[in-house]
Amino acid sequence: MTTTPSAPDPFFHLPGASEWNACIGSQGREEHYVDGYIEAAIELTTAILAKRLYGQRDTLVLPILYSARHAVELNLKFATRASNPTSLRTMSQAAAPIRTY
Repeated sequence: MTTTPSAPDPFFHLPGASEWNACIGSQGREEHYVDGYIEAAIELTTAILAKRLYGQRDTLVLPILYSARHAVELNLKFATRASNPTSLRTMSQAAAPIRTY
């Protein structure tokens, strides 16, 4: 049995801007998680409107709201930790910008 080489897996291949590669654990930065949850909520909402998936809005509303709520929660935790002078994070880490929408 011969195997043919497969294309690189886009989730594990480091692109030019590898800071946005799918990272789990200590490799990912907190603000990336905040961005990810709010982007997921926006993308799901946009998909419902763009694709006119009105029949699915009842089943997708909870994942949308959960993602948005979790983004707010993570953002509050990040801001609280960043503003706490006794935090283990350095001020340069705490000053990293968070995207706003």
